Amino acid sequence: MGTGTGAGFRLYSKEEPTPGTAATGNYDQLPCFTFTPVGQTDVAQDQILSANTSRDAGTPYQDGPQQVTGEGRVPMDTVHIGKWLKLLLGAPTTTGTAPNYTHVFKSGGSALPARSFEKAFPAVPSFYMLTGARANTLALTSQPRGGADATFGLIGLAEADPTTVSGAGVPVVTPFTRFMRNTGVVKRVGTTLAGVTSATLNFSNNMAAAEALRSDRRVEDIDFGQCTASGAVTLRFYDDAIQAAAKAFTASALELSWAIDVNTSIAFLLGQTYFQAKGPAVTGPGAITRDYSYQAGNDGTAGVSLLAVTLKNQVASYA
Repeated sequence: MGTGTGAGFRLYSKEEPTPGTAATGNYDQLPCFTFTPVGQTDVAQDQILSANTSRDAGTPYQDGPQQVTGEGRVPMDTVHIGKWLKLLLGAPTTTGTAPNYTHVFKSGGSALPARSFEKAFPAVPSFYMLTGARANTLALTSQPRGGADATFGLIGLAEADPTTVSGAGVPVVTPFTRFMRNTGVVKRVGTTLAGVTSATLNFSNNMAAAEALRSDRRVEDIDFGQCTASGAVTLRFYDDAIQAAAKAFTASALELSWAIDVNTSIAFLLGQTYFQAKGPAVTGPGAITRDYSYQAGNDGTAGVSLLAVTLKNQVASYA
């Protein structure tokens, strides 16, 4: 019997034709830094009086359905990120001809897929299958150093008891290239912002697990809420352009992007962002930075989405 380790861990995943039913066939092996989704059932205990001959509490019990939640922090790469974005936003609109393609993912759709995820620990051996998993949230940061990454918050319908045999078929391993943070650009209204030291984006589908009476102790479904997005931009104090827009409460398009070349890039566009007005704070003799929080919205303007992600790569389809 071996010991389960992170170094020996493998993450396998495949889109489910029927949400909640484990996908069959060969899964994709997905790279990740961490993967924390687990199935957990609450334990409760009632204060029943006169239940035994002492002051001891009675027997606890499992309360409610199994909850499957957690996060996957993954590299922002040229290939697999498209699978995660489809899980978050739905199928993209794809254009282009071989070998270069452009995939545009947009928020607000109602047809969001679900995936099966198998957490594989071959050394033990032990294999945990999560089904009905959906991407609820996305968090990312743009800054000067390191490789770009993204964190997806997941909600699932169930986690099966572990088995000693994998259900992922023959996993498909696909080479990939990471986007690097030092290629990052932040644009406001189409113009590159100078002196940006960091920028964050947090998106949510505001999903919630729906509970109902079931003998299998699973959640009934996952309900979709309104899409929301917020974040912050920190930049060196060069001018008051954002402050002026914030004071006027004028909507601004905001884009965070990374590129390898003209045919390989990724851009996150918030069509309408509203910045919080905030004057400069002086805390010492050094350079002053300005911190601006923002919230995104969608007033229904044709062609504008709360969030649109454009991925250019050499993958023909994410269907």
